[in-house]
Amino acid sequence: SGHPGGPPEGRALGPHFTIDVESTAALSGAAESDRLGDTINYSLVAELARREVEGEPRQLLEALAGRIAAAVLALPGARQVVIRVTKEPRLPAQTSGFAVEIRRP
Repeated sequence: SGHPGGPPEGRALGPHFTIDVESTAALSGAAESDRLGDTINYSLVAELARREVEGEPRQLLEALAGRIAAAVLALPGARQVVIRVTKEPRLPAQTSGFAVEIRRP
């Protein structure tokens, strides 16, 4: 969960997000060495996403996705990233969540 934005009803019901991260990276070194230092550390990616979700409040899912994308692309070896942020349904009439997907670069 994180800091909600948008209309008051969204803020009152609380935020629950699912973050999906896909990253393209140079993996030939890791495939041969079998060393974590030669690839992107998935635990670090999860921590970066968590920090953004729990950090400075954002009004838009797009802004949150953009911040996560920038953090992942700053990792050594990261070449491209796809971030999908889904806000779970919180209103009684909702049957599905709202999602935003961005690709960088």
